[in-house]
Amino acid sequence: MGKYFVLQLKRVARFLPLALCVMALLFGCMGLVYQNMILAQEGEDQAASAKIKVGMVGTAGDQYLQWGLAAMQFDSTALSIEMVQMEEAEAVDALERGQIAAFVVFPDNFVEDALYGKVGQLRFVCTMGASGLVSIIKEEVTRIIDSILVVCQRGSYGVGDALTEQELDHLWGHHVNGLALEYVDFLFDRSKMYQVESLEQENFVPFDRYMLGGLTVLLLMLGCLPFAPLYIRPDPALARLLRAKGIGVPGQVMAELAGFYVALMVLLGAVICVMNLSGMFPETSAWQVFWGTLPAIWMIVALSYLLYTISSNLIGGVLLTFLTMLALSFAGGCMYPVQVFPASMQRLAQVLPSGMARQSLTALVQGRGAEHTAGLLLFGTGFLTMAILVARQKTGKVRG
Repeated sequence: MGKYFVLQLKRVARFLPLALCVMALLFGCMGLVYQNMILAQEGEDQAASAKIKVGMVGTAGDQYLQWGLAAMQFDSTALSIEMVQMEEAEAVDALERGQIAAFVVFPDNFVEDALYGKVGQLRFVCTMGASGLVSIIKEEVTRIIDSILVVCQRGSYGVGDALTEQELDHLWGHHVNGLALEYVDFLFDRSKMYQVESLEQENFVPFDRYMLGGLTVLLLMLGCLPFAPLYIRPDPALARLLRAKGIGVPGQVMAELAGFYVALMVLLGAVICVMNLSGMFPETSAWQVFWGTLPAIWMIVALSYLLYTISSNLIGGVLLTFLTMLALSFAGGCMYPVQVFPASMQRLAQVLPSGMARQSLTALVQGRGAEHTAGLLLFGTGFLTMAILVARQKTGKVRG
């Protein structure tokens, strides 16, 4: 088996120049895609930075708050704050992704209860380090509620009609508004009205770091394609001969897979060197990224080898591998942030091997260390076992 492994190293060495050329081409294409996506995201961030977005939870069923929020958007004296209505789960997700600065949770029937003297507690949720922004948001939200309650109280007393009938409209602002404001100030105990919470963002991933990890996984998956001619064998005669010589199917598969693994390690090293020279790893070292990526490489190599073993011809094998890698990359969130997918797809992406590899690479480029190492090794071992079973089935029995 040792001699067969050395033979495999010599075989992959002959394919390495071609593989490096293909990897360079893929790297250039994905580099352009990455650069365009980052520039587009920066443009969206600059356009959105004109206003601070704040999520409003629990306002959909409150007609009074709906009026107040609508009036707020047309108030030119208001601060640059945009109120966005959403559900709490949606608001938490948007806050984690940096799409909103904070969100406010209103209790049910907040304004209607306040009209009868019962004021519920508002819950402000922000990220760590952004609590100073809450004070600004508090003032804006309080101003909305004050305005709503003043109008509601003014109307509930029916004083406006009485003053109009007596031609005393000029007293409207001073007396009626003053009475309503005193009522609102009496109701609102600011020290008890607000509850501020900070959302932990330990696993928050910036868009550029996310895409760097995801596209790197896609690059490594497609980087296996140049080695297809080495492992797709329409005729199992060689495998049967080696088996007759005492090298069983598990030994053949392990030797070939080990050579394949070494070849992809070389490609990984080349990619990481270029990325490091380009300054793509400011939070960590290139060596840490290299060693942390090896479990993902093991999974990718084992999956590619399994697909090559299943294939009976070169063209079909290349197409099968290409489409499988592309589908796994898309479903695993390697091409675009997984948060844009439905909740069921997001859960699926967390357990797919491509999703685990993407999360591990993203954590590495952020300097947090590799993740899902055990899961990637387990997937790789499972693919290896399946490849051995398929190869054994294709080889068949050897007659002495």
